[in-house]
Amino acid sequence: MKKLLPIFLLLAFLGGCAHTPLHREIKKPVKIKTADYNPYALSSFIDGVYADLSQDYQGAALNYSEALTWDSTSATIYATLGQDYMRIGRVRTGLKLINKAVLLEPNNPRYREIMVATYEQLGNFKAAIYHEQILLKLRPNDLSEHYHLASLYLVTKQNKKADAEFNKIYELSRKSPQTLQRIADFYLQAKNYKKVIQIYRELIQRLPAKEEYYLNLGDIYEMNGDTTRAAQFLEKSLTEHPSFSKVRQMLSDIYMNQSEWRKALTLWQVVKDEDPKNIQPYLHISELYLARGDTARAIEFYREIQQKFPDDWRPYYNLGRTYLEKKNFKDAIPNLEKAIRANKRVPESWLLLGLTYLQKQDNPSAEKTFAEALKIFPNDPRLNFYYGAVLNQNKKYKDAVAPLQKVLQRNPNYVDGLRELAFAYSNLKEYKKAEETCLKALKVNPNNLSIILILASVYDEEKKYEKVDQYYEKALQIDPNNSVVLNNYAYSLATRGKDLSRALEMVEKALAKEPDNGAYLDTIGWLYYKMGNYKQALKFVKASTEKREPSAEVLEHLGDIYKKLGNRKKAQFYWKKALGQDKTNERLLQKLAGGQS
Repeated sequence: MKKLLPIFLLLAFLGGCAHTPLHREIKKPVKIKTADYNPYALSSFIDGVYADLSQDYQGAALNYSEALTWDSTSATIYATLGQDYMRIGRVRTGLKLINKAVLLEPNNPRYREIMVATYEQLGNFKAAIYHEQILLKLRPNDLSEHYHLASLYLVTKQNKKADAEFNKIYELSRKSPQTLQRIADFYLQAKNYKKVIQIYRELIQRLPAKEEYYLNLGDIYEMNGDTTRAAQFLEKSLTEHPSFSKVRQMLSDIYMNQSEWRKALTLWQVVKDEDPKNIQPYLHISELYLARGDTARAIEFYREIQQKFPDDWRPYYNLGRTYLEKKNFKDAIPNLEKAIRANKRVPESWLLLGLTYLQKQDNPSAEKTFAEALKIFPNDPRLNFYYGAVLNQNKKYKDAVAPLQKVLQRNPNYVDGLRELAFAYSNLKEYKKAEETCLKALKVNPNNLSIILILASVYDEEKKYEKVDQYYEKALQIDPNNSVVLNNYAYSLATRGKDLSRALEMVEKALAKEPDNGAYLDTIGWLYYKMGNYKQALKFVKASTEKREPSAEVLEHLGDIYKKLGNRKKAQFYWKKALGQDKTNERLLQKLAGGQS
């Protein structure tokens, strides 16, 4: 039974591409009759096939070499052995063996294909061309082989030969326009703009109503650095084909980039006057006013459009976006709401309204907007991401997990999504999941500071202090002056009572950049507490509560400081306030019971 199964595997293996380099497609090989093989050679060859299937290429090469000792006339064995030598890095030897297969079976196209692909990878284009030319004799009507030979001629700057080959392709395809366009792409890759321009002119003569050709030719002129020629060509094209809207847009963009605002505006004004019921020219004119920096005129024009097209969502959306760019939330919000009422099926309107609320720092309204949007667009990755992010900001960490996971199902390596999910897991005290999520993100972006800080805080909670220091030190290497890194590392050291002098230097550096930051004031206060300077500690922690709403942790710090200062009554007061925010905190319960300080 052992011998029957490998024979079927052998036939499938020889008929496929298991040995073929991935550089190009290999055609179906000549069928091989197993009866032609010496039985001992066949047995060794089968063992080689098994080794190949296990990716044991050295073992396979050994078996194929043994097969050759029994049958030195088999082209298949030489070719297969040669490819395994290539797999283990012995390319020259592999080539020599495949060349032996070619000598034995000069009309086998499979071996020629291997030679072409290998010589291309080695940069020996002369040899690649030689074998490709022989392939074409074997397959004279195969367009892919003609394309390949032509591309090799282009690479080696044999332009006349490339032209001749492309002409053959064009004739073989019965002068298909699609073939001509593909030939243009080859010339474009070779940066032969003159030839590309010539081809597109021919295409336009053959199919003058195809707008795509005009756009492509305009692009080629621009790629060749001749913007003036591009503009002249597009102007002429619009005169002949005024309905070409994409050509009009392309020409408008050229005018805009050259600050020729009057010409750009005139382009759309003509369409507006000819077809006053078409909203598109109105929108283009407004965008041109914005691009020119005339925001007041753009806003005025958007209002005119709203009056003329009251049921179209676009002028409301664009005006809302314009107001948002100016931080005018008051006028941005009603316009975006009107855009949504005009058409609820546009996710961009919902997204922009939610982002407006976020910038306004109205997180509850942002949360509500994203939640409503997701009822209509449950799988939109942008809406799910911002919904998860705002839930995190609103401390609804459990609810944030599902939308963020949905984002990552579509894009598992989306670092911002991984960051927000890790943040949610961390606050849910699911530290193992938070750690795994952070490490996955760092594989994608090893120097992402936000991820590094979350991971360091996770290890801090788990008391894995060696890793805490490792990641904070990495963060400092990336950005030694980052205030958040300096503060967080200083606070971690303070809680452990470690390197307090260095920690004090770090937080002082952070406060020099942001003197009113409440978190940094609490950190320096807690450092002074750890250093036994309770009056200084009280000064800074109290200052922290004046800059922002104090957390349970800061209130606990105040209680601890007052106890050290001998004011038990105030200590109890602040511990109780802290417990009101963190009702299950065992440490606070013990302090209030008098068990610890």
